[in-house]
Amino acid sequence: MTRRAVGTVIVGSWMVCMTWLVIRQISRPPEAFLEAAAARLAPSAAFYQILLNGVPMGNAGITLDTVFTGYRVTEVWSMDLAGPTRSHRHVYRSDAELSRSLKLQTQVVNLSEAGVPRILELQQGDSLVTLEERRPGGQSEAAQLGGRSITIAAGLVFRLAAEKRLERGASVSRTVALPMMKRSEVQSARVIGDAVMAVSDSAVWDSTRSDWVAVPAPGVTAWQVERTWGGMPMIEWVDAQGRLLQRSWAFGLTLERSPFEVNYNRYQAALRGGRISLPQTITGARARTSFAGAPDTTIRELVIHVARLDGPAWPGSSQVFQGGRQAVSHDTVTVRRRGKPIPGSTQPDQALMQATGNRSAGEAYARALAAMPEGSDTLAHLVQWVSHSVRLVDDSSTTSVQNVAATRMGGARGKVALLVEFARLAGKPARPVIGVDAGRPELPSHIWAEVWEADQWIAVDPVYGHVPAAASLLRVSEGPDSRPLALVPLVASLRTTILAVRR
Repeated sequence: MTRRAVGTVIVGSWMVCMTWLVIRQISRPPEAFLEAAAARLAPSAAFYQILLNGVPMGNAGITLDTVFTGYRVTEVWSMDLAGPTRSHRHVYRSDAELSRSLKLQTQVVNLSEAGVPRILELQQGDSLVTLEERRPGGQSEAAQLGGRSITIAAGLVFRLAAEKRLERGASVSRTVALPMMKRSEVQSARVIGDAVMAVSDSAVWDSTRSDWVAVPAPGVTAWQVERTWGGMPMIEWVDAQGRLLQRSWAFGLTLERSPFEVNYNRYQAALRGGRISLPQTITGARARTSFAGAPDTTIRELVIHVARLDGPAWPGSSQVFQGGRQAVSHDTVTVRRRGKPIPGSTQPDQALMQATGNRSAGEAYARALAAMPEGSDTLAHLVQWVSHSVRLVDDSSTTSVQNVAATRMGGARGKVALLVEFARLAGKPARPVIGVDAGRPELPSHIWAEVWEADQWIAVDPVYGHVPAAASLLRVSEGPDSRPLALVPLVASLRTTILAVRR
């Protein structure tokens, strides 16, 4: 064989091998690329102060561990909120197992609000992610969150870091599980800038001050990421590994990374010594039903200016309140008891029409219809029936549709859940929503329902029997949980000023 022939064989073999490698790479599924990229993520642990307008009110920690099947992400929050007589501690702990491609496998959320425990457990099934809530007394409640490609909120930024796409203009969108809201939503994370930040993770004891002092740290490149959480705008600063350095909600709390000894030991010592004065009024920290009297329904239209406790609202952040009976213009929100129909609008998602099919709820619905006077409005009658026939009790005891329908007792969540079930049985799309009563200076939290009828969302309040609901109720987000751990992070910094009241 001549040299030319040998060379031709070698070159041909090389070309065949390269072609095979190219085809193999192109034919690999996206998950395979992401698995390879995610291998760059390193285990880490970081600790944070929880701040409200610069005042510490708790601590948080986030850890990322590698496991055989992928990753475990643990997030812990501990917040102290002032009550009428003493402060109450609220604790959130989430343990999430992610696959190598950062998809959610399981997530267990342990909640303790003023000593009342709850457990939320998410499980990846063959085609759906299911959620089960367990409460004291053996009560449980189940829900479905969506398909197999769901991740957790932190998974968005981890994906950008794993794929080395932390650069201005880069973005990623995924379906994210929101256990506290008992739903999932498509969220996006977009890199909008970068800067050099000095963040310390260690501290030393200063005997002269009798205090922990952060060790000076060199500056690291940080990327500013714009995203949402529960529908509320949020800004995060992350490092090259996607680890959180700082997080701020548009109208909520701020997390700042700092050494454990500084943010935990110093905070606890100051709290015990009375050197920290917890804010007595925090938006959404107290329930609307704990205040005497029902919301004022004589108001036809309420015009509210929204801002932050420490200054004006972020540019464009007020748009989060847009929709339904709420109209936004710059930093002004107008809430009308009766919204305007949207001609030609499409019907809401099919999921908002699916009743649970619970037997007790079906029997209660039949009894409610049987008691309806001839010619009366079905929706108004159902709201009135739930308001008057279901006794209002502590919200932490009876909340599931089944228990509320069977016992005729329920908290605000339970009443709203039963009304939503009734509306869906009547063929009307319905959803629970959470927000605050802007008619009271304390801005207490509340939960009510929105029902789709005549090409518009109609707000109704089965707790007080109002159809439509009072105009002072400002919707913040869709969801069935208006308790502090769900609402305070989103709106603790919200400040409202009533500009006009039209009756």
